[in-house]
Amino acid sequence: MSPLEQRTFRDACGLFATGVNVITTHWDGHDHGMTANAFMSISLD
Repeated sequence: MSPLEQRTFRDACGLFATGVNVITTHWDGHDHGMTANAFMSISLD
């Protein structure tokens, strides 16, 4: 990975506030929810 690509990757990871999403809905008179991992960075090494 070139130095420019590394910087772009780090910048993108830095803009992502959290790797966990909380998803909720109200359906058929009941509340439903779950947490999900949506993003995982990889090592630049």
